[in-house]
Amino acid sequence: MILSGNDGDGAAGAAAVRAAGGVSLVQDPGDALVSSMPIRAIEKDHPNSLVRTDALLEALIHCVTPLELERTAAGDRTSSVDC
Repeated sequence: MILSGNDGDGAAGAAAVRAAGGVSLVQDPGDALVSSMPIRAIEKDHPNSLVRTDALLEALIHCVTPLELERTAAGDRTSSVDC
């Protein structure tokens, strides 16, 4: 997960996680206090989803919860986060 920050030091790590089959969630640059790190991650990594901070908890839960359990708990509601 890449959040607000300077430069692009997190972008290489996010790209490595994604290359290994992991999920890359990046803070929406429009929501970041400092947007350069999320922008660099988007340019280098092409993340699964851009996430606003107010939706971060829901996005994380969605990405780690098995689909069938999530459907049961949410009344078959689907998330807008791509994992």
